[in-house]
Amino acid sequence: MVGCQNNFTRIALKKNIEKSSLLFRKVNSANYTIYIEQNQPFVDSLYQSKVQKALDRSKQILKIDSLNFKFSYVFVNSSNSMKLIANKYEGQGIAFVESKVVIEQAQINSNGYGAHELFHLIIYHYTGVLPKDGFSSEGFAVFSDGKWWGYNLHSVANYIVNNKQIRILDVIQDFRRNEIVSYPISGSFIKFIYEKYGLETVLYCYKHGIINTEQFIHKKIDELEKEWRNEIKEWDYKTIDYPLNR
Repeated sequence: MVGCQNNFTRIALKKNIEKSSLLFRKVNSANYTIYIEQNQPFVDSLYQSKVQKALDRSKQILKIDSLNFKFSYVFVNSSNSMKLIANKYEGQGIAFVESKVVIEQAQINSNGYGAHELFHLIIYHYTGVLPKDGFSSEGFAVFSDGKWWGYNLHSVANYIVNNKQIRILDVIQDFRRNEIVSYPISGSFIKFIYEKYGLETVLYCYKHGIINTEQFIHKKIDELEKEWRNEIKEWDYKTIDYPLNR
């Protein structure tokens, strides 16, 4: 989730922490400061490993060697703590990209890279612009995670298209309607475009909207969807247990 509140600065973060009466411990690194709410069941090195893994994955995808800025990464214990620290936001995680702050309900034993929220932040500072649409933005971030619910992205996408009628164009135009479908579908689709057409094509989607991809690679969304479906049909989905009707 991308948060763009201009008033959410690092000073605001510090004030929210102070007002909340929650206790945090800090871990510093050259690229980031981690705030960990007290009473977490894991040692600090595990949180630092998670953030570093997410950072390395983001840099790998965007093909950058180093960062020229420092960010803050906050781990909270619950949705109540999230509301207090993240200006009443109640979700699992949010990236205040302009302020270089990520706030997340702590999950250490998650599958994949867990790069999602940090990727939102890093790509914003890499491109200098906010994403044009939710499909490209969230799809790129899901791709950075590497998996969805612990499953291969293409396997989940194949499971979905074999159990539900979807069109990529419909998902693009109404992305927030059913996120249990739109997130893994967009992640798989962006993964396909990245691996077949390269980073620059996906960056074009991010900056200008995936609906305008034809202007860059001269292929309509319907053509790309056919190619994508041919790709994902090779991925087995028999072991996938995923709540499409939730």
